[in-house]
Amino acid sequence: MALESIGWISLIAVAYLIGSLPTAYLLTKRLANADIRELGDSNAGAANVYRNLGARHGLAVGAVDIAKGTLAVLLAKAFIGGQAIEMTAGLAAVVGHNWPFYLQFRGGRGAATALGALMAFIPLAGVSVGIAALAILILSKRVMMALTFAFVSIPAVAWFNGGDLATLGYAVFLPTVVGVSHYVSVRQGQDPVAEMPERR
Repeated sequence: MALESIGWISLIAVAYLIGSLPTAYLLTKRLANADIRELGDSNAGAANVYRNLGARHGLAVGAVDIAKGTLAVLLAKAFIGGQAIEMTAGLAAVVGHNWPFYLQFRGGRGAATALGALMAFIPLAGVSVGIAALAILILSKRVMMALTFAFVSIPAVAWFNGGDLATLGYAVFLPTVVGVSHYVSVRQGQDPVAEMPERR
């Protein structure tokens, strides 16, 4: 029992550290010598990079942030297995992204990382919806439209394919964490998300 608890704690800590990799901050610092949290909507995430540094860089950050959530869940599957640890690892990655200790606990809102966790936890729904959401983003250039489609569609597709209550609840819970994080950031004085003109 003690070894199992140590395994859980270690894996959750690793998932948090994976999630807390400040992708948007590091890329913006390198390319523009600026703090992404002082640009646009003050969010250290892919959407803000997309609007301020261009689609190519935003998509690159988004891909890494998605991979963070995916990797956390896949590690849980590989080393322990079971819904509970996989869901906890995905949540820990989102928490790490939103509140990274590298950036004094002021990060992003976790949308891409949550999507990555759902893609690994519910592959059939997550991957198919993720591809469709990417197509919507490329065609519409609207980040919020693509994310809204993804987070509404994943629970629906999971339900249609016979997902159990725990799976459906998790598919709703993670996007809710993203929404709460967005609400808190706005209440703290950050600008609300607004679509910006396309950059090349």
